[in-house]
Amino acid sequence: DDLPEVWDNFMRKYLGLSTKGNDKNGVMQDVHWPSGSFGYFPAYTFGALIAAQLFSAAKKAIPDINDQIKSGDFQSLLIWLRENVHQKAKLFSYQELLCQATGEELNPQYYLAHIRQRYL
Repeated sequence: DDLPEVWDNFMRKYLGLSTKGNDKNGVMQDVHWPSGSFGYFPAYTFGALIAAQLFSAAKKAIPDINDQIKSGDFQSLLIWLRENVHQKAKLFSYQELLCQATGEELNPQYYLAHIRQRYL
């Protein structure tokens, strides 16, 4: 019974937003909470870490990739993903695949750089 109020208090404290009286956009805003599927949150974060590192490697291989994406052209990225990820995904562990595609083990610095560039 206290969770919606606690959620609203922290939303106001950290984000300056109130969800009071609107549990759909507050405490129940994510389907994982009421279903008890809390284990998905770390998996999403892990995927975001890997995606940031893969995209950084793709940008090195395709220097104008951001311009291509802005214009709606995903062909070069798709080719890079097919060659470096899709064709090998079932053959190697994620660690081996990531090393082959990016030249290094999982490195959170790529995700941090992405977050800084996007939000700061």
